[in-house]
Amino acid sequence: MKKTALLIGQPADPHIRLAAAAFAQRGYAVEVFNHYTDEIAIEASSEKAVRWPWLELLARSDIAVVWARVKPPADPTYADVATHRERFRFWSAEWRSCLQSTLQIIKRTLPHVHIVNAGADPVEVHLKPLQLSVARDLGLLIPTTVIGNSFSHISTAFNDRVLYKPLSPGAYDERGCPPVATFDYAEVLANEVVIKAVPGIFQAEIVKAHELRVHVFGETVISAQIDSQESELTKLDWRMWAHKTGMHRIVEIGDDVCVKLKSFMKAFALDVGVFDLAVTPTGEHVFFECNPDGQWAGLEEAVGHPITDAFASQMIAISERKLLSGAAYAH
Repeated sequence: MKKTALLIGQPADPHIRLAAAAFAQRGYAVEVFNHYTDEIAIEASSEKAVRWPWLELLARSDIAVVWARVKPPADPTYADVATHRERFRFWSAEWRSCLQSTLQIIKRTLPHVHIVNAGADPVEVHLKPLQLSVARDLGLLIPTTVIGNSFSHISTAFNDRVLYKPLSPGAYDERGCPPVATFDYAEVLANEVVIKAVPGIFQAEIVKAHELRVHVFGETVISAQIDSQESELTKLDWRMWAHKTGMHRIVEIGDDVCVKLKSFMKAFALDVGVFDLAVTPTGEHVFFECNPDGQWAGLEEAVGHPITDAFASQMIAISERKLLSGAAYAH
């Protein structure tokens, strides 16, 4: 039987394009389901079992990997940005729900198929407060943080610049949702009513020597140093200027940090995760977050390192171990 990799995402997404090439180089047939233009129909009735054409394809595969990346349309055409945002929020929620259901059907029907990050709780893994708690318990340093809307706690926990991050990806004003905003302590004191209105993540600013984006694929760890402090544009949040060239390079990180990051992955049942860390002038590593849907295509192009090859190799290795461990075919 032919080995197959099913990639769910837009062909225009460079991650899908790079992954398709990486799996093809390893002898896999590659199928791409474009969740923005293709149609889906999961049939179910009292007389018939649940079926979806892709299930039949995967059932005929020797070793199969499924990777889903539900991302925004590559080229939004709505003239009104606010209207587009509202429409995309519904579009994204519906597709995520449908595809998560589909992945669970595959997981139960075809246990030999490896679904990337299928073991993780899709809600739990994105909860930033929980991530910070787990990271701290594993011995990773985290910024001084207050989560909530308690003005008394927030006003006493900080005495300098305060970083604010939303708990969810929703936009809090007409500009959209910036990853992080900063406020002087005086601004915090002057906005008690606003702070009490809605909970958020409030953190102390970390003095950075540089930052790290660490990619963990199974047992493989690929770390990129980001010289974010060399430009005023990237000092606070380099992600807003991720396209800036010359600020990334592949580096090695210590075994102690690698062990803790792998332990974090196991705590959330992840086999793919992209971590954002800061390194202080004294060499301490500070955990910010882990993104199970993290991006690396732009970084791969910037540094010329085969990150996607490492991803494909590790996912195939996990799939083969799963098959050898005795997972039975359901067909």
